[in-house]
Amino acid sequence: MNDFYQEILIQWHNLVKKLEKDFSMIHNNYSKVIQANIFDSTGYNDLFIDNLIYIDNSKTTCISPTVCHHVYSELQDTQCHNNIFSVENLCGRKQDNHGVTDHHYPLFTMHEFIIIGTKDYVDEMTLLLENKIIEIFSMIFGELEIVQANDSFFSNPQKALLKKIQTNQNVKKEIRVNQVSLSSINKLGKKYGRALNIKSVLNNEYVSSSCIGFGLDRFVRVLEQFNKDDVVKKIEGVINGYE
Repeated sequence: MNDFYQEILIQWHNLVKKLEKDFSMIHNNYSKVIQANIFDSTGYNDLFIDNLIYIDNSKTTCISPTVCHHVYSELQDTQCHNNIFSVENLCGRKQDNHGVTDHHYPLFTMHEFIIIGTKDYVDEMTLLLENKIIEIFSMIFGELEIVQANDSFFSNPQKALLKKIQTNQNVKKEIRVNQVSLSSINKLGKKYGRALNIKSVLNNEYVSSSCIGFGLDRFVRVLEQFNKDDVVKKIEGVINGYE
């Protein structure tokens, strides 16, 4: 990890603290590993076959391919309030089997905002947070590309159909800079609420959820394409002028 990477991470974490306060988020820390059976329970393994990076021969523990599964695992079989969770962790996907590019690596650091609760709450907060992130990224990078997207690492035999369905349903959006996705907004509906029996204390219905993820390694790699001193000043300016 070079000095520039470390400096950007410090600035990133300062910015996240502002967002956490502004949106009353819960900041959680988790182990870098997770029980692998949750990926059967949520249907992840049906869509992303042979995608998990196991850390034991019995294949009971793995590095989570997403940050949000740590939160869902913790909330399984509970009732919960409307909340936004802010979590950063190491993620792992066997993407070497599914089209590695310069922007896809098997191990990477992700920060996610996981919005969980009633449908109205999740819809409202996802839109507010998405707009805030677009505003912040515009100040840092200037020109952005906002696109309807799909998961590039589907490994199910029906992956072409799955990508088409995901795109047509408008449930995944990406914020791109120089054709690199720095953030994805994923609207998940009640999928995880149903799969893991997570209900809202407000209406006793299965919760809705959405996840907004940031690839921090990509974030730094894109920033390295710009003048480094200017980049640091821009991020500091965003933090100092944050409202």
